[in-house]
Amino acid sequence: MPIQLNLDWNKIRSEINRLSDLEVLKSEIQKVRDEVKHFDYQAYISPTAQKKVKDFEKRYNKLMKTVGSAQRQLDREFNKLIRQVQKHRDTAEDRIDQLKILADEQKNKIEKMASTITSKVTKTTRKAPAKKTAKRAVKKAAKKVTAKASAKKTSRKKKA
Repeated sequence: MPIQLNLDWNKIRSEINRLSDLEVLKSEIQKVRDEVKHFDYQAYISPTAQKKVKDFEKRYNKLMKTVGSAQRQLDREFNKLIRQVQKHRDTAEDRIDQLKILADEQKNKIEKMASTITSKVTKTTRKAPAKKTAKRAVKKAAKKVTAKASAKKTSRKKKA
């Protein structure tokens, strides 16, 4: 025996039209939300189920406290690491700036010594041998400057 449905197509169509309106849909959702919010589930469950719900709520609250404390600890550790990284970055930047200044000073000294040596060499009468001696003199001057710089570095390291 087949089931016979009495469908009132006009009623279905009016209900679909009503639900397709956004404001009506919002009001229906608001009504459902209010019903769920004011629903007292404890009035409908057995005492043993109520006990289980209370136990579950206790475990949930304890878990949330644990998660909260772990999150705070993680935040503290993360902020501490960030501060350390920033501090090391600042000291590294300062050290790089110092080394750049030192390199510029050494470069200027070498250029100054090279220019004084080449000016002395050009004053000599024999030009061909003078170029070779000038190159040797520049190399010797460069070696002296680098030796002085390395001596300064080692003395600075000993002081630190």
